[in-house]
Amino acid sequence: MGPQIVLATPELLERFYGQKPVKTQRAIAVVENGEVLAIGGIFAMQSSYVIFSEMRPEIRALPWYRRTLVRAVRRILSFAVKRDIPVLALADPEIEGSENLLKHLGFEPLTQGVWGWQR
Repeated sequence: MGPQIVLATPELLERFYGQKPVKTQRAIAVVENGEVLAIGGIFAMQSSYVIFSEMRPEIRALPWYRRTLVRAVRRILSFAVKRDIPVLALADPEIEGSENLLKHLGFEPLTQGVWGWQR
């Protein structure tokens, strides 16, 4: 059937992280066969949002990874569009293609690995 992108409940977050979330966040989960494979979302920091994602290492080898990642990030960004607040992201130099993904989604480089997006 493939993965589902669903709103992350406190239960899904706890299953993924092994503990309750420590920050207030608006997040989604990528779930396949009942297993939480990735979490992504936004949280408020001063006058902007910070977008984040964490995923199990094996997810990058799955055939649907790239397409699902783009769909998930677009869904996360839709949370910010409703409030018209800038979104910040870090391009992880350890992850090949992270800067390309941010460019593809409309982020612009700001300073030393920090990227910004606003609708």
